[in-house]
Amino acid sequence: MNLDYTNIIEFFFPLSEDAQQLKGLAPDSFLPLYHTTIAATHTALLPSTHPQVKAAIHLNKYHYHKTAQRLLSTVLTAHLQSHAKHHTYIVPVPLSNKRLRARGYNQVTEILRHAKPSLPNCTVTEKYLRRTRDTVAQTTLGRKKRLQNMKNAFVVPARAQSAVANAHIILVDDVTTTGATLTAAASALQAHAPASVTTIALAH
Repeated sequence: MNLDYTNIIEFFFPLSEDAQQLKGLAPDSFLPLYHTTIAATHTALLPSTHPQVKAAIHLNKYHYHKTAQRLLSTVLTAHLQSHAKHHTYIVPVPLSNKRLRARGYNQVTEILRHAKPSLPNCTVTEKYLRRTRDTVAQTTLGRKKRLQNMKNAFVVPARAQSAVANAHIILVDDVTTTGATLTAAASALQAHAPASVTTIALAH
């Protein structure tokens, strides 16, 4: 007799509502949702209000969910393959040291790990940007306070400043609302004369 161990496990340990949204989805399942929009001055790739997108963002950010990472990376890869025309450095928006220790990983970096094998023209690096302090969660703040919260929150380390100069850089975050985080991070990079800085959020 063949037992379906997956169903047995899920009977005793039911999937969360978010995990149920992604159950059985293949990586290409997200591609029909890919539609670029401009949020503030940043490009967003997916609608954050779509139930499956919302679930994938949440599971990746807080639960290191590999299916969510693969789904999101498929959309990011499709975008970058058509928009990274030069040799490009892809920089995930960094977490503070405190938040990185608590979570154990940067959720955007994990998406980029899945995307990187399909992006031979790109280099993923976390060395070009550092978060200077732990900031209050942006979701708790209004627009004006979000901008104040992120002021001077990022810096290019001294050892990376010469590499940033004249480089083509794509800065990636998982979600944007007002664009305050991406704006602050991009400003820190732009202070060191890169050839270009493009800002992307997976969802808005």
